[in-house]
Amino acid sequence: MIGSIFKEGHFLKGDLAASDAPFFPIPRAEAVSMDPQQRGLLEESYQALENSGIILKDAAGSKTGVFVGTFAKDYDALFSRDPEFQPKYQASGTGSAMLTNRLSWFYDFKGPSIPLDTA
Repeated sequence: MIGSIFKEGHFLKGDLAASDAPFFPIPRAEAVSMDPQQRGLLEESYQALENSGIILKDAAGSKTGVFVGTFAKDYDALFSRDPEFQPKYQASGTGSAMLTNRLSWFYDFKGPSIPLDTA
């Protein structure tokens, strides 16, 4: 049934840990603290919107909702292993709520921004 509804999709390619932080207004110190999921979501959502033909300036301010399911605290756990290395942006870089909120902020979406713990 799903195949009859959806004709195409946007699939991840490449290394999620590699990102183009300067393209997004993210300072280097913050980008270093960001979970690859956040960096990847920013880049992949941009490509998905671009590939769909949606013009970003037209989407800005729209009542678009962002819903992201996640079950990963691995990156935060890595930082917690070394108490002498606590990045300045660890909380915003590894918090699961930031997965949706960072997208809503960057694209200026005004709809709901809901992270879902998929455990």
